[in-house]
Amino acid sequence: YTNVSRGGSPYGLGKAALERMSQGMAAELWDDNISVNTLSPSTQIWVGGTVYVQQTQNPDFANVDLTGKRKDGRIMGDACLAMVRADHKVVTGRLYNDEGALKELEGMTDFSAYPRY
Repeated sequence: YTNVSRGGSPYGLGKAALERMSQGMAAELWDDNISVNTLSPSTQIWVGGTVYVQQTQNPDFANVDLTGKRKDGRIMGDACLAMVRADHKVVTGRLYNDEGALKELEGMTDFSAYPRY
């Protein structure tokens, strides 16, 4: 299978475990009026961690393509706030990405306020 980046298995395993754990916790904490959800970026955000990974894989940045990557993580903060404001009995056990959360919870369809490269 060639359509996958090498070295991503541990990340994927951790991500799947996080998502399953959050759904289980949502069920367990329902009676205590506590909601549990996950939030992921819909596209890569060009921040310190991604810079570090790029530097270790390509020290001279010769072939780094920033096209489509977000310039900052503000969209994640806004999506998180939308989740916090939502009815905790309705929004729990959900696996959101930033744009999906803002679409569903805030009705947002225009994401141009969140700059990309």
